[in-house]
Amino acid sequence: DGQFMVALFLWTLWKRQPNRVQWARERWEDIAGLGDWFLWQFAHPEISGATDVLWSDSESSGWPFKVGPSLYVDVGARESLYALAEIADALGEAEKARAWRSRADALRAAIERNYLGETAEGLAWCRQDSWDGQTNLAPIILPCDRLGLDVPRIEPEWLAYNRAAGAVNRRNFVPGAAMGYCQAFTLQAALLLDAMEDAARFLRQDALMIYNPVEQPYIIPESARQLRPGVFTRTGDLGNCVQQAEILKALRIIMGVDDAGDSLRLIPRLPAGWTGASVAHYPAYFGQLTAELSCAYTLTLRVEADRPLPAVRFRAGPFAEPVGEAWGLLDGRAIPAREEQSGDAYWIWLEIPAGLTAFAAQAGFEDT
Repeated sequence: DGQFMVALFLWTLWKRQPNRVQWARERWEDIAGLGDWFLWQFAHPEISGATDVLWSDSESSGWPFKVGPSLYVDVGARESLYALAEIADALGEAEKARAWRSRADALRAAIERNYLGETAEGLAWCRQDSWDGQTNLAPIILPCDRLGLDVPRIEPEWLAYNRAAGAVNRRNFVPGAAMGYCQAFTLQAALLLDAMEDAARFLRQDALMIYNPVEQPYIIPESARQLRPGVFTRTGDLGNCVQQAEILKALRIIMGVDDAGDSLRLIPRLPAGWTGASVAHYPAYFGQLTAELSCAYTLTLRVEADRPLPAVRFRAGPFAEPVGEAWGLLDGRAIPAREEQSGDAYWIWLEIPAGLTAFAAQAGFEDT
């Protein structure tokens, strides 16, 4: 898991370099080593233990209680190989890009063979789990870093499996474990699958567990334990980095600045009962440019940027089941609106034209 995290970090950093080709060329030996390490394991199964999937003695495979295949590791490896292939393409390293994509494609098929199983919710990622079943959320929470936050569209072939795995996880989830790879993974998956009622419940649990008036208003512990309903105690160290990072990722999903690829989408997800969310000085990447955004969403989205923005796709919501037609406004003028149902709510998509540095967009249904 550390291998693929380093690879995805370098890919993210590479995308934001002003001269990305030169930057990658100067570091190509190390970048190539990241991708080739996965190939080496499949080429030497007698040493690595790999079959059609990777072998791991990571916590994500259940160490120290068990070792072996891990859905989290295999999905992460697949994601990093696709990401590193983008760098190889930019440098003209066609053979390397082909080899990495070929292995990523093979991993995708192997993941389906090795980790899908029947559940009460349908076919889902339910085999060889760890972290109280949290590793089964890997196909939901990992691809969004590379492909974006619009989960129904980024991997439609896996959407039914992901929805079933998310439903199983939410049904079985007991609060009070690792804040990152238990609490936050569950929250991220609920948000990304638009299960907004559950997301609101998980957020409240998380807030109770990270409230710390002694050190500062909120600080994220490594773990927490529920003593009785509504009463938690923190365990482990305060400020554990990976636990903080995953909670912050959940907050990033709520705000919904989605700059994966060379486009820009704004997909805020306000949990049930929330009235708004805002972020300031947020660096949004698109087309090898970075704009600094300030966004506030209270069902009206207000955006200011330090440079003209590309065309923006904005999703408003969540809304209860509508009885009227969807409508949209851009700076007070009517624009086309398209509704969709996802998760336990309804949403409205608006298309914001390119070239704006500030705008206000609003959407709703005739009865709201």
